[in-house]
Order: sequence, then C-alpha cells, then structure tokens
Amino acid sequence: MTNKFIIREIYEMGLYNFLYRSHYELLLRSGLLKYRFVPIDSDLLNIDWKVILGEKGAFFIESSMFDNYRRILEDNLIHEKEQIKIDADIICSHRISVFNLENFFWEDSINWHLDPVTGNTWPCKHWSSINLSDDSKGDIKYTWELNRHQHLMVLGRAYWYTGDEKYARECISQIESWIKANPHEIGVNWFSSLEVSLRLISWLWVFHLIKPSSCFTEDFQEKMLKTMYLHARHIEKNINLSKYCIRNDHIIGDATGLLIFGLTFPGFQESSGWIKKSVRFLNIELMRQFTSDGVYFAYSTNYQRFVMYFYLLAVKMMELNKILVPEQWKVRLEKACRFIESLILEDGKVPRLGENDGGEVCRLHTCGHWDYRPLIQTASIILGQSSDIITRSSEEVFWLTGRVARQKSDRQSKECRDFSLFLKNGGYHVLSDGRAKLVFRCGSNISGYGHADLLSVDFSLDGDPLLSDKGTYLYNGPKEWRDYFKGTGSHNTVQVDGVDQMINHRKFKWLRWTKAEVGCEIDKGDYKVIEGCHFGYSFLKGRIVHHRLILLISSSLTFIVDFLEGSGSHNTTLRWNLDNEEYEVLNGNTGFHVHINGKASLILADNKRISNCQVNIGDVNPIEGWCSDGYGQKRPVTCVKQDDNGQMPITFGTLISMNRLYDYASFEKVITDNKNMAVYEYACGKDKAFIAYTPFRYGKTEIAFGDAKVMANVLCCVYQDGKKYKEIIC
Repeated sequence: MTNKFIIREIYEMGLYNFLYRSHYELLLRSGLLKYRFVPIDSDLLNIDWKVILGEKGAFFIESSMFDNYRRILEDNLIHEKEQIKIDADIICSHRISVFNLENFFWEDSINWHLDPVTGNTWPCKHWSSINLSDDSKGDIKYTWELNRHQHLMVLGRAYWYTGDEKYARECISQIESWIKANPHEIGVNWFSSLEVSLRLISWLWVFHLIKPSSCFTEDFQEKMLKTMYLHARHIEKNINLSKYCIRNDHIIGDATGLLIFGLTFPGFQESSGWIKKSVRFLNIELMRQFTSDGVYFAYSTNYQRFVMYFYLLAVKMMELNKILVPEQWKVRLEKACRFIESLILEDGKVPRLGENDGGEVCRLHTCGHWDYRPLIQTASIILGQSSDIITRSSEEVFWLTGRVARQKSDRQSKECRDFSLFLKNGGYHVLSDGRAKLVFRCGSNISGYGHADLLSVDFSLDGDPLLSDKGTYLYNGPKEWRDYFKGTGSHNTVQVDGVDQMINHRKFKWLRWTKAEVGCEIDKGDYKVIEGCHFGYSFLKGRIVHHRLILLISSSLTFIVDFLEGSGSHNTTLRWNLDNEEYEVLNGNTGFHVHINGKASLILADNKRISNCQVNIGDVNPIEGWCSDGYGQKRPVTCVKQDDNGQMPITFGTLISMNRLYDYASFEKVITDNKNMAVYEYACGKDKAFIAYTPFRYGKTEIAFGDAKVMANVLCCVYQDGKKYKEIIC
C-alpha cells in the first residue's frame, strides 16, 4: 500500500473515523481488545429473569393466537405448508443449505465452527484472537451463514403450520447445542456485530414461534433470554466500530437488532437507552445511506433489499409498540420500493447489480433468495402503498402483518410495464417499453462500495435477461476472481487500457470514487433517450472521458453509441456479457452479428479501423466470460468483445434488435470531418436507420442528413419498408 493510497483513504474515510479505526486495530492486534469484551457467565448476572419475561412488549406474532393462526395458515397457505414441512424435515436431519452447498450435512452434533468447504474448524478462543484472513481455515461467510440461524425460523414456522412438537424440540436442541459450543465472546461467531444481530433477530422469532410448545420450559426460556441479553450487550458495546468504520448495512443491522430486542423486552434497565440510540442511528443512516430518490449508496440490489428489510422490521415493531415512526422514513422507503419494483422481472428476479451474497434478514417465505416480489408485497402493506407486482407467495406478509395478502391473478398490463425511471441522485435509469427493459448505471459514486461499473447496461426482453451484470461470486478466496467480478471488465461498458474505473484498494473498498454526469433523459412514449458520461479514466494520460448514448425505440431497435474523448493512443475494449452460452455468430454484411437465445440480435458496428471482435466463454487466462447467480457459484457465459487500439477520440456503435436479423443486415460507422461526432448507418432490406451523436457536454452541433440540417446533439431517423417511421432530434 503506497503512501498516496493511505492519504487518499484518510481523506475519503474522514480523519476521526480513520483514527478510531487505527485505535481499534491497535487494540485488536495487541490482544488488548479482549479486556473490553470480557466473557460473562450469564448465571452470575443479577437480573430477575421472571420479571423480564413478564414485561414483554408487542411482537409481530402473539403466541396466544397460536390456534387461530394455524387455522388461517391451513385455509390460505396450503402450498407453503407442504414446502415448509419438506424443508423442516431436511433441517431436522442436520442437512442445512448454505449458499451453493445444498442440504449440506453439518454432522450429527452440529459443528457450529465448521467451514464446510475446507472441512476445517475455526478455533474456539476469544473472538478478537482469531485471524479471519487465515485462508487455510476457509471462507468465514459459510460458517457465519449457518450461525445466523435463519433455518430455525423454518422449523418454527413448520411447528405453527402442523403443531408437530418435533420441530420445536429440534429448535431447542440446536439452540442449546449452540449455547454450549459458543460461550459468551468465545469463538468466531462473536466476531461480527452484524452476525450477532442477525442471530438475535432469528432467536426473537424462534422464541415466539415455539413458545406455545410444551417443550418450551421456563428453564429453557430463561437460558435463551440470558444468551439473547448477552447478544444485545455485545452489539451495544461494539456499535461505535460500525458507527465510525463500517457505516453501511452493519450499523443499520446492529441498531435494528438492539431496537427489536429492547422493544420486545422493555424490562431490562438498558432497554430504553437501546431503543433511543437505535432510533437515532436508524434515522441518521436512512437519510445518509439512501439517496433522495431511493437508491442504496452501495449500488447493490441485494444490499438494498437487505437494508430495506431492517427498516421494515423496525417500522412495524415501532408501530406495534406505539412509537411514532418519522414520516421521512416512509417517504424514503417508498422511493426505495419504487426503484426495486421498476427492476423486477415477472419471475421475481432483478439485475445482479453490485455486491451480492444473497443475504436475508429473516426467512419468512418459501421463495428463492433471488425472488424480490415478497419484499415489494410486504413493503407495500407495511408502508401503506399500492403495487403492481404479481407475487407468488403471501406468507411473509402474514408473519409480519398478521394479514393474508391475496395474489393478483392477471399479468401486469403493458401500461404498467411501459415506463421510464430516471434517478439522477441514485445513478440508475430504467427504460421499459413493455417488452424490453434496460437498466443504465450513470451517477457519481458517493461511497467506496459497489462495483466499477459506470455506464454499464442490463438488458432484458420479454422478462428474460439477455445482457447482464455478472454478479459477485466470492468475497474471500482467490484475489483474481474477486477482482474480475467487481472490476470494470465484467460489466457491459468500455474499459480503457485494461484498468478499472476506480482504484481497487480492499476487498470491499474503492478509492478515487468515479464522478459522472447525465446529459439528457427523455421519454416520449414510443422512444426513450438517456445520455451520460463518467470521468473514471480522466486520471490516465490524455484525460479520457467516456460518453454513452442510449436510444430505446419501440420499433424493436435499441442503439448504443460510446464516445471516448481525450488525446493520445489507448487500448479500449467494449464488452457485452450475455446471460448464458446460447449464441450464434453470423457472417453479416458489415458489423459483427450475434444472435442471442434465438430471439434477439446484437450487432457491433464496423468502425472502419482496427476492429477486433471476438467471443469468449469461460476463459481462465485471462478470466473472461463468467457469471455468478449466487454466492460461491459461477458458470460460463458468452462475452462478446470489440477492441480498438488507436488515437482518441474512439467510438463504438452497438445495435440491439428485439428480433432475429438476417445475415445481410449492415451496421457501420460513417467517416466524417467532425471528430466530435459519431455517425452510424444501419440497413436490413427496406429497414434503415441513421444516427448522429455529439456528446451533450459539447453543446449542440450542426447535423446534416439528406436535405435536412439541424442543430442538435442527437439525430436519429428510422425507416421501415422504405418509409420514414420515426425522427428523433434532441
């Protein structure tokens, strides 16, 4: 690490935060931190546990309503009941799925410290003495995922569905096993306050789900409550680390765990303080971490969902316990919902934008981790808003609100699917015409999180992803794979000189945050236009600026023009990452033709100079053509590349057709005297198009086509069957 990087990190982190982190690291590495987190024998705590248990606050479900709830479940959620029983029976055999390890066997007596990939066990000593970077032990996320205990919520729900005591007994057995194997502050499962908070939330649910059971004795209630209390104390004692150094989903998760525990058990002398502190943190961080138009500042669909669930739980618990929810919370969360809803395809999937480990706050539905419909349905009811999303399951709504939301039987109307959403502050723009949906990433980075993906595009057709972000794969493990999935080279954008748009500083951190501008955003119904640029390559010799223009035309054509301004000679690479391996290369008249999935066409324009187009699938040297659908998973996909090595400015033209194009179609660059303009022509039989583009930062310029001359940045003329179909001037 160079002094230059250290100075940059201090600047972007803030001096006080840097000093706090340095002090914390000094205590951690010197071994002194364990004296701040001294293990406590819960039996020696001077607390009247029976009084605490008798002063419970309101929770999402009321155990006294067990029989009534069972009837509602029986009458309305038959499909969920059958799936829950199947899942719970598998869990009872200690086969618990974690990421890509489906139904992994965790031994007859569950080893809570096991890394299931390597077979190694994390040491059982004070958590501050454990080196999480020890690659020989494995990827800590696999161990932590099991220890979130969200699978116990499956057992608890199975008990409510069936009344079968075996599910309650298994819950109790696993919790007792965990308490014995993980004494207070001992072991890797106490290392991260966020993981402690997620486990605390799971236990609070399990506490209420199995409470009606005859197995849930007073002695076990007290034992469980003692351990939950120690969880809360650990979170509160370590919350400043999240406040100053991990100020993202960690501080929000810590605060939510403390809030829910304090509201559920208000009898502890610390509870009122925990509640006040948590509400204050949640209020500050909601306004800070979500942009005014509803985008999470880590630029990740997965983490946006993750954090939204923390807030939905907090909002509902505050309402249940008669605490006023700030109006600004609901306003900001409604906008966050609107953004996610705009991304959802009909099967519930969304683009794999940014970091993605599939993490969830609680497991209250039977859908896959990739299904975002339960989030929107739950949020719409808790926040009191309407939604056009068709959801398969209403189970989560029942657990969180006590209501059974009815499924809509009709598909979304075309009017609901034909829209544009321009989020300048959040940096995402969604264009949809009813069939095609295009997501464009253009906005300045306001944090060091996310991927180096400025001006990238995700494109789906009729609900099927065609061009997509490649996901995340792993947070730990081989550095070259981590760098590939988060770097510019795995995204649908242009890379210059083989480097990323930002400086890859740590596993989760970038330096030199990229700035971006939006030039125009237009929605005229039958065509939509978005243009923007980023300055991530302005540090290179020649001060490169990347501009991208996108025209989505309802005649089934989408044009994308990339314009790279600057000086000198540079290597530039345009990548289009398909979502699978299904493609066919045609010998087109001009341009590089690729048919995708047999239903759409991609043409890279012939640019009349060095134009090297190629297809890569699952290459490893260098890494190219891979996709990750979930944490620990990767699969080969098609990557279409176009390289240009020459003097700036350099331009690329791309055409996406919603239909298969014939091999005699042509798409080529037109050479002009104006170096600040990119001009392309497309022809396929009697169908033709002309497009001229000058970056909006340059101001309008004279564009001549046929007998017409206009002052504009964009002129696009489209002809169908020899007749002018559309003219776009902006």
